[in-house]
Amino acid sequence: MKLARYAGTDRYELISNNEYGYTCLLTATQKVLDKLDVENKVHSVITPTGRHDTHQWDKLALREAVINAIVHNNYNYGAPAKIELFSDHLEITSVGHLPEGMSQEDFFSGMSMPRNKELMRVFRDMEMVEALGSSMMRILRTYGRENFQFGDNFIRLSIPYVGIVSDRMDDRIKNNEQLTERQLIIYNILQENALRSDRINDRITTQYLIDKLNLSDRTIRRELTILKEKGLITRVGSRKIGYWELAK
Repeated sequence: MKLARYAGTDRYELISNNEYGYTCLLTATQKVLDKLDVENKVHSVITPTGRHDTHQWDKLALREAVINAIVHNNYNYGAPAKIELFSDHLEITSVGHLPEGMSQEDFFSGMSMPRNKELMRVFRDMEMVEALGSSMMRILRTYGRENFQFGDNFIRLSIPYVGIVSDRMDDRIKNNEQLTERQLIIYNILQENALRSDRINDRITTQYLIDKLNLSDRTIRRELTILKEKGLITRVGSRKIGYWELAK
């Protein structure tokens, strides 16, 4: 099994390549999960109501996705499942297409059609899987269908990091005059909402920010106006039923 780390958002600059082999597959799986726990950094936002900590990725969903990739990997190709860490996301790739007779809709509905039945039995006996298809439901509670990619010879799940500003957005902030702490907090809330496929709140309204940050209507509207004038956020919809998003 391979766990690689890259410096940027693509595979251009490889930093490290860890291999977990020559051992029991159950042991190797646990080593990969332990390594990912260490890599799962915490993003903190300080608000008037206190400190809010969010991990870069959801631990439970990631565990299910990693084990699924290992158990359902097509080892006839001679290649193992792999996990790759980039600067703004991670990818879990399982070799092989969907089992014959399974559609993408079946896949997302949680239908269980084990490719490696004996391997599934061993993982089930060790209580690492349930073989009920419930793992897909746990993944989809955090990461949506749009995070999956189906190729002729692979299935890949791409997980964006929470709290990581993309290079483009980072440059836009640096090109503006210094933002206040309050403006950064509001920007981070909108950014986190944009990066999560399950969304904190599909529509970040002015009232949502007022309630979350425990600030007055006047204060929030003033800060939103400043961020909008800087070209960092945009208003979608009318004043009455509209909401805020990061600018395209």
